[in-house]
Amino acid sequence: MKFLIMLIFLYSSLAASSTELLHTVVKNENLMKISLKYFKTRKCWRSILLRNGNMKSDTDLDVGKRIVIPDSSKCNKSKVDKFSQKQILKNNYVENFDYAKIPEKQVEIKPQISEKIILNPVLQKKSFGEKKYFNASFSLSPFMISRVDDEQDISYGGTLTYNKNKKEMYFEYERNIFKSTDSLTKLSIKSGSQHSLLTYDLNKFWGDFTYFALAGYDNKREGDILIIDDRLQIGLLGIKYYFIEYKGNIKDLSISFIPLYEYLVENVPDDPTSLTNEKYHKVITQNIRQSFRIRFKAKFFDKLKVKNILFYRPAYVLKTGKLDFSDALFEQSLKLSYEINDFVDFTYRNTITWDERSAKIQQLPSTDMVHKISFEINKSF
Repeated sequence: MKFLIMLIFLYSSLAASSTELLHTVVKNENLMKISLKYFKTRKCWRSILLRNGNMKSDTDLDVGKRIVIPDSSKCNKSKVDKFSQKQILKNNYVENFDYAKIPEKQVEIKPQISEKIILNPVLQKKSFGEKKYFNASFSLSPFMISRVDDEQDISYGGTLTYNKNKKEMYFEYERNIFKSTDSLTKLSIKSGSQHSLLTYDLNKFWGDFTYFALAGYDNKREGDILIIDDRLQIGLLGIKYYFIEYKGNIKDLSISFIPLYEYLVENVPDDPTSLTNEKYHKVITQNIRQSFRIRFKAKFFDKLKVKNILFYRPAYVLKTGKLDFSDALFEQSLKLSYEINDFVDFTYRNTITWDERSAKIQQLPSTDMVHKISFEINKSF
């Protein structure tokens, strides 16, 4: 009797083990196709994966590889498989769906996908390509007016930004062509100016501190006279501190300081009080300007961008070796931008300046307020 029981047990064991088969992988084959072939359903692909412990995933299927097909009683029919890829996307199931459970070759993304689907950020990063490091913009201002001398302006310019990891380089250029009224003669004068700036930032090199350096150049013409022949500014030791960065609506609240070497060449009238003065002489000044800046940037309602910058730059005159607060430049600039679409912004800028030195030397107004309307085109690549 015992012998008979042992024979029955041995026979059942052999019968169970005999249901495990060996399969040789062929081209374009995956675990779901193999499961369908042996079990008449794709749902047993996980059991095949678990039975072959040396397999890391469905992608570990080389042509010619031999794998073990387990007993049908051990088939683990995963519930995840009941969703087709089309059904998952249509039901907004993307965020919670484990794509690791579906072999890559079985995923078919149909063109009829709802526009309301929000992809998982990880999947989105893989699907939509690499990060863009450059941003370029072009601005055109068909209207600008100055409160002091009724200056009417047309300006254009552009910027180029490169940002990768913690390093950022920024270049801007602006050209202004304006028509103004002389404060003394009340005659109309066609004038112009240009400005360029190059900066380098090493962001967050120590906590919330950023190192930066800059170089700038500008000049200004009134009529046929370059009242600012050349102004060159160079600073290599700038420090910026972020109080707030990308928190809620506030994108940037920072303060910065940089000493700027300034080389200034001006054409100054021999007799500034004369209405008919036609004689000018050059004045060359070298300063170390102590440049302080407070910057605030925010975005509201996903469309409205606010940017406010406050500059204060007193001069340390190298010739006298003294800090001259009467030779200080003050500028307050408020910029409001509305995003028309992903590429075009409509912008209004209000700028208030105070320059006591120009008032003394050039007999120009010490304060001014400028209103400027422009369109900006932005593109990242």
